[in-house]
Amino acid sequence: MLRLGSLGLNMFKNMNKRDVLKHKLDRINTLDLVFESVVEKAEAQLKSNLLKHRKSLEYWSERYDLIEISEYRDELKLDEAGREYAYAEEDIGTTEDELLSLLEMRVLHLYKSYELLLKKILKTLEMDVSGVRNINNLTDKYKTYGVDLASVECFQASKELRLVNNSIKHSALISDGVKSELPEFSEFNMFEYGSLINFFERVKPALIVHIIHLINSIKTVIDTKNDVLLEEIVSPIQALGAFAASRRNI
Repeated sequence: MLRLGSLGLNMFKNMNKRDVLKHKLDRINTLDLVFESVVEKAEAQLKSNLLKHRKSLEYWSERYDLIEISEYRDELKLDEAGREYAYAEEDIGTTEDELLSLLEMRVLHLYKSYELLLKKILKTLEMDVSGVRNINNLTDKYKTYGVDLASVECFQASKELRLVNNSIKHSALISDGVKSELPEFSEFNMFEYGSLINFFERVKPALIVHIIHLINSIKTVIDTKNDVLLEEIVSPIQALGAFAASRRNI
């Protein structure tokens, strides 16, 4: 609970709409990554399963070889070892596919979270987003407010994420656009876990940096806007609401 102390609401007197907007932006300056924490648990379990399957594959491979070259070769045991080897091989393939599927969902969710945050920021700035359907619409809206989204630091990360996001959504094959723009995928026809996780771990922190710089860019625009509406003094209660909301994000 926020405690005002002896100052009461006096500390929020004479706060204008410009300051309130900046407090609201502080509240929404991060991506919603709740999905990440959920997926991490599932991914850890799958990786544990994968390790078990690989150990099983190794065991039955060695077992098969020993039986095959044994002086007292037992065909029944040889068949059993062969079957267990095949089962372990199949389990590895299935688990690897599941891990890749989870990672693809992480990519899709990260980009969706980015788009939703861009819309949320515009709503906070009291802009109409009812006609916003894609990144081009969002870019136009930000330009209208005075921010060139593509010029904000680390915007390239969001562009690359969008390319991979669209490729995953629309085809089982890696698109030519992804191959030409992102050399790390140029030698693959389909996404595989190794290259995709490297891409994800490279892009995610850059995207977070991009958002921080975006918020700062918007604050700069707010500070320099010559708008009489931004100079309007808000009530202490309204100012307190914005302050409390921003504090919850600390």
